[in-house]
Amino acid sequence: MTRQTNQLRQVRQVLENNPEPLSADAIWQAAGQGLNRVTVYRIIKRLVASGEVETTLSGRSRLYRLPHRHPHFHCRGCGRLECLGAVDLEPFKQLVDAQIEHVAIRLEGLCQDCRKP
Repeated sequence: MTRQTNQLRQVRQVLENNPEPLSADAIWQAAGQGLNRVTVYRIIKRLVASGEVETTLSGRSRLYRLPHRHPHFHCRGCGRLECLGAVDLEPFKQLVDAQIEHVAIRLEGLCQDCRKP
C-alpha cells in the first residue's frame, strides 16, 4: 500500500489536471514550490512500478500520464500526442493465452500540419 503523502498528492493532482503526458521536469514545475526534484522522480518511479502511472516516449523524452484505455496518435514531426476514440480491447486479449494487465495502442506518423510542404 502506498503512503499518501502531501508530495504524492501534489504529483497525482498535476497528472489528473493535465490530459497530455508530461515529462518529470514538467510535473516538478507544475507541482510548484516545496517539492524537491529528486522527490518527484522517486514518486513517479513508484507510481509507474505500481501501475498507477504509465510512460510513453516522445522522441528521446520519457513522458508520464494516468493510464488511458484508448489508442493514441503520436506525430513524429511535432511530438503531439492525440487521444483517439475508444476501441474494443477484447479481441486483442484473445490473441495470447495470458492474463493481460495493460494494452497500449499507439499509431505513429506525421500529422496534417507536419505533412504540409
